[in-house]
Amino acid sequence: MKSIYKKISLPIILSLLIATAITGCKKDDDDQPRLVENEEELITSVFVNYKDSSTSINEVAKFRDPDGEGGNDPIQFDTIRLTKGKTYEVSIEFLDESNPLDIEDITEEVREEGAEHFICFEVDVNSGVTITKTDSDGQYPIGLTSEWMTDLTAMPFNGTLKLTLKHQPDVKDGTCAPGDTDVEINFPLIIN
Repeated sequence: MKSIYKKISLPIILSLLIATAITGCKKDDDDQPRLVENEEELITSVFVNYKDSSTSINEVAKFRDPDGEGGNDPIQFDTIRLTKGKTYEVSIEFLDESNPLDIEDITEEVREEGAEHFICFEVDVNSGVTITKTDSDGQYPIGLTSEWMTDLTAMPFNGTLKLTLKHQPDVKDGTCAPGDTDVEINFPLIIN
């Protein structure tokens, strides 16, 4: 039996190799860049909006660092100022202001993916502040909205309130322990 390879000429073999190489280099749709769900967002600004429920006076404490972590210092870092014996309705906003011509509101994404996000508030027990989250993903709180009550009998307080946004896909359990930290800010807090 004669070998089939003797009948195939060198030019035909080279043509087949080139065709295979070209076909092998063609990109499949799977190789194309695509959006990945829950990819970490850049958060450059955090706003704490708080309204005294008895007077309806609105205040906003802003943290703004347009170039993100590192680089330049924040351009705005406000103090949260509360009064003893008051109840405040609070909402939190997260923004990406790295491009002033295209400011992105990350708050909506946190709300829509509430089952994967958890906002933690940490404040010294001596502050006299009780924080109750008022929104939910259906099982656990999120923390975009909350009620803050200040104790009328507490001593004046000058300290910090740590606000942390946790990303907790498939591990959210209603605590701050699991997941990754998307942003963490230590807001100065004064209560008189």
